[in-house]
Amino acid sequence: MEVNGFEECIKLLENTLISPTFLMYLHAEEYKDWLLKNLDGGGLGDAYSAHKLQLQLLMKHRGYGSSWVLKSPAHALCLESILKIYPDAILINTMRAPHESVASFCSLTRTIRSGMMTKPDLAQIGEFALQFFEISQTVLNNLRPEKSDQIIDVSYQSLIENPVNILEKILKRTGLSSELTCKEVVEAVRKEDSDSHKEKHHYDLETYQLQHAKSLSSFAQFEDYLREVELAGGVI
Repeated sequence: MEVNGFEECIKLLENTLISPTFLMYLHAEEYKDWLLKNLDGGGLGDAYSAHKLQLQLLMKHRGYGSSWVLKSPAHALCLESILKIYPDAILINTMRAPHESVASFCSLTRTIRSGMMTKPDLAQIGEFALQFFEISQTVLNNLRPEKSDQIIDVSYQSLIENPVNILEKILKRTGLSSELTCKEVVEAVRKEDSDSHKEKHHYDLETYQLQHAKSLSSFAQFEDYLREVELAGGVI
């Protein structure tokens, strides 16, 4: 994290003490049960009302007329609440192969919990990550028929392989504009990555006692749709 760098807006949600990210810090079964019960029907609307108020305060110093681009995987569980408070929001859903997505989430959760406890339970982390992925996909599938004009599905692999083309498609779909061209944005990000000397991130399912064929077999429909997105050029 950098003082002048970009950061996920999830911290604004955490200020309300209601956020899925708290479950990445600690295993809190009662909090998880309470949170999941309130996902349906926009039950976290009060939290996102506070989230919106904080954005309005920030916007006061920037001037109106521009659009916020907000990002955090945790929002994937709360889409009904988001659309309740931000009814004109455009949701960009980056889709990644389930075994990669779940393993990456496991690794991130393990890293975070390692700062809170001596020995995180890896099997418990695997179960949580799988549940997070499954619920987020259910939420999206339930919303797509009604909100298809507000949901843009993007192949993560296509974005990595041809970022300029994918960004241009997203801008066209949203009707938004950018001060920089998509090519300039990609070049700036690549330069930043090359200057930061980031280490390659390694992760796998086996560490968290998850086997791809067994644990992720229920996501065949997701993988079929992901292939459809990729065949369509990476954006639907």
